[in-house]
Amino acid sequence: MKRPLGIVLSLALSLLLTLAGCSGGETASALPQAAEGTLSLAPDQPVHLAVVAGEAANSPTHDYTGEVLSSLLTTLCRQGGHLTLVEADGAPYLLYSEAVAAPDASLTENKQDQIVQAQVTQAAAFLTENAVPKTAEVDLVAALDLAALGLQGQAGNRVLYAAFNGLSTAGPMDFTQNLLRADPEAVADALEAQGNLVDLSGVHVVLTGLGDVAGEQAPLTLSAKENLQAIWQAYLTRCGAASVTFPGEYSTGQAPAGAPAVTPVPVLQDEPLSFLAQEGGLVLDDTSPLRFVGDEATYLDEAAAQETLAPVAEALRANPQQQVLIVGTTASLPGQEAACQALSQARAETVQATLIELGVSPAQLTTLGLGFDRDPWHIDDLGPDGLQVEANAQLNRKVVLLDAAGQEARGLMG
Repeated sequence: MKRPLGIVLSLALSLLLTLAGCSGGETASALPQAAEGTLSLAPDQPVHLAVVAGEAANSPTHDYTGEVLSSLLTTLCRQGGHLTLVEADGAPYLLYSEAVAAPDASLTENKQDQIVQAQVTQAAAFLTENAVPKTAEVDLVAALDLAALGLQGQAGNRVLYAAFNGLSTAGPMDFTQNLLRADPEAVADALEAQGNLVDLSGVHVVLTGLGDVAGEQAPLTLSAKENLQAIWQAYLTRCGAASVTFPGEYSTGQAPAGAPAVTPVPVLQDEPLSFLAQEGGLVLDDTSPLRFVGDEATYLDEAAAQETLAPVAEALRANPQQQVLIVGTTASLPGQEAACQALSQARAETVQATLIELGVSPAQLTTLGLGFDRDPWHIDDLGPDGLQVEANAQLNRKVVLLDAAGQEARGLMG
């Protein structure tokens, strides 16, 4: 990788914890369940751990006593290896890099456990006290590159644990340049073409805190968080990482006091799809190709219904953050309000099932049957004789798709 100039390589000459002999384990060490699965470490191999602390003005201070990092530090002490600690600011610098002594098998198991626990506690305290941002902005690619140096050439389990929110504002991956809405693979392509891939071949990467913000940084939308994770997944995979996991050890609270300035990353608010943004949403009534058999929740023409919903499904697949309320209504049938409500609900669920069949995530879709008496768009469809006026009744037999976060949908859901 092209190494940015000005990276401060200040190796701490002393550390509060003494990484002396630790106990050896006989069974495989497994991290707690993470978003992408469980990371297992070989029990008979040393553990080489690099920790990137992303303390910055745009991120809450991280809790270094979390379960995943504690598990990694515990395994490192028990099996021996190498520990590297890096602070990620505008000019990432080395906090600590030293070998961990092999375990002392002559100690009792209880004594070994006590030593391990004390070392883990001291390591967390050291990070909390010394991971202090000194330079404005955040260059996370440079921080990863610096951390990777402590893992290169090491035999055994190699793990990089990064506690940062992912919003780099300097260096080759600069999210202030509207990267949050960029295609993840395109970002990885560009960084590879520029020679900005960190050598993480065979390294297991654990990222925690992605999208967690503080200070002047605006909160990320759901789609922005999802794309942020996808960008880092694509980039780290391109760097050769053996695995990438995202445990849920997120921090909340304030940014570090007195932290140098970090430029806020622009966050575009999620907009509803155009066909949902219009007043009244997308209306598919009995005059459209999406028609139902009388008094049933079965399409009159299955192929026509599929064809009508196909572009809707395509748009929703491309916008997984979009939530949709599918509303069913019926023509007037006085005295049969309950039956009409049940029928409208069933028809809404039929449309939902078709969209899911076309690849839309079930999590994006909610259904609601209103019958005719609760339909806010209902038009008079009864003549003086009490019989339905078919031209108007056709317009009342409909399924409406609404932006679930919009005012109309929220009003209907109560």
